[in-house]
Amino acid sequence: MFELWIPALIAATAAGLWDLKTTEVPDEIPALMIAAGLFYWAMNAMVFGITGPFVNSVILGTVILALGIFLYKRGQWGAADAWILGSIFYMVPDFWFFSGYIINFFLVAVAYMIIYSVVLGFRRKGTWKFFVADVRKTWKYIAAIPAGFFVVMAVVSAVFSDFTVIISPVFAAVLALISAMAVFWRYGVVVERHVFRKKVSTSHLRPGDVLDKGIWVGLTKEDIKKIRAKKRYVIVKDGIRFVPVFPITLAVTVVFGSLLPLI
Repeated sequence: MFELWIPALIAATAAGLWDLKTTEVPDEIPALMIAAGLFYWAMNAMVFGITGPFVNSVILGTVILALGIFLYKRGQWGAADAWILGSIFYMVPDFWFFSGYIINFFLVAVAYMIIYSVVLGFRRKGTWKFFVADVRKTWKYIAAIPAGFFVVMAVVSAVFSDFTVIISPVFAAVLALISAMAVFWRYGVVVERHVFRKKVSTSHLRPGDVLDKGIWVGLTKEDIKKIRAKKRYVIVKDGIRFVPVFPITLAVTVVFGSLLPLI
């Protein structure tokens, strides 16, 4: 069922690059991916009499797409994210592969978001100044997270009279990771407040901009005309261009399988 993984990777990569450049993904890309997947597996069923891949393509692709659109309607991510993810599994209809893909997806997404946010922070002036100011205000909350974890583990160790856990190198590494994530939590808040949200004149709006407090759908030229007639300023939001995560995860899963055993 992996005959189409290279075309799927190429198409999803094109969508990811488009997302990075314009924040919009042409509807034609997921449409072609879905059509290619369904057509190929339907022909495969007709020629070889093996209907399983076609049935899996319809079920797996449709269920994933439906869940993605549900998340989109809830404002959790963009429409392109839903369509590209679903499209991949119309083309690669394997349930076991999907299970490994989902595990890898979360790992790749976390790494991608951290790298993306840090790079964005370097590129936007003032981000680090806001971050330092935020840490000075919230350092007690940041410190409380690893401290709370340490206290809980110390109490558990005392109950079981086994303190080898909290003095092990693994525990030290986990504690360091939790501390780093606590700091990054505040960095993420700063990026959300000062980088991904900004007040702009409606005269500067362009197609593809997304208004704050709305679902992730870009404005059209007609939308902009209506807004300009009513308002002088609006809050627009940006976000992590997430579509590249899908082809990256696809490549990682094909090459390495599920990363969970490696962790």
